[in-house]
Amino acid sequence: MQFFFEDCANGYNLYILDENNRVEVYRQCSGDKTEMVQGVNRFYTSSHDRYSYSANFINFNLPQFYQIVTDERGEPQALPFKCDAQWQPPRQPLQDGFSGQVASFK
Repeated sequence: MQFFFEDCANGYNLYILDENNRVEVYRQCSGDKTEMVQGVNRFYTSSHDRYSYSANFINFNLPQFYQIVTDERGEPQALPFKCDAQWQPPRQPLQDGFSGQVASFK
């Protein structure tokens, strides 16, 4: 499972891509993205604990989370989502071409 967050004026859009490349779209979501990521991870890891040694469990993978941002050319790109309050996606450049913020990836 892959989860893609895209910030919008009223919260964020959430795109979920399953293992068969089917997409579910949820628009204008609210709430804390980090809490949602932690909840989804808890669900998947508890499922993994129950089935990891069972014959019924095949090809387990933890979900992956991404943040959709726009680069300096206006092109969307997906960056790994960080549950770090200090990391913020790069801001759009101001009219003078400098955003005043540099994204840091620890």
